[in-house]
Amino acid sequence: LMTRSAFGVVVLLLVAGAAVAVGLTRCEGTPPTIETASPVVIGADARTVTVEVAAAGAGVRSLRAALVHAGGEAPLTEREFGGSLLPYLGAHSERERVDLSIDAKSLGLASGDAKLRLSARDLSWRGFGGGNEAVVEVPVSIDYRPPSLSLAPGITYAKRAGSVALVYDVSDDTERDGVEVGG
Repeated sequence: LMTRSAFGVVVLLLVAGAAVAVGLTRCEGTPPTIETASPVVIGADARTVTVEVAAAGAGVRSLRAALVHAGGEAPLTEREFGGSLLPYLGAHSERERVDLSIDAKSLGLASGDAKLRLSARDLSWRGFGGGNEAVVEVPVSIDYRPPSLSLAPGITYAKRAGSVALVYDVSDDTERDGVEVGG
């Protein structure tokens, strides 16, 4: 038979044990992971870059993206995702996917090198509730020059209803090339 004070001590120990267990799981120290294509090449047209953020355990809290260039920093997105700092309250996502549209011309950027800075936080209690942070910088090349095409010198022979041989070179930054006939 337990006395009233012994029962109170047992309840207090159970509550303290539960608080320690929740605290240990929510104070985890693993920062989120950020995955994206690297390097990124941007031309005259806007480019979509897919970013995936994962935070096992606590869940993803936020993602911030900015393009850092010679003239400063251009914010691209600042996303807050669902979830709660309190365990088991509010659904949290352990993986988020964001498509960033980067239009260097509309941002007023010149050709050259830049960095895509990605910063993600999770819902951990670390840092007085600020969570763990991961920062990734991806190299970005901004190039407005169109690819060049040059025909190789030599004899070009073509016969009607026959075939033709043609040799050409394209610049290194060409993503796709080919010959279209009759189009």
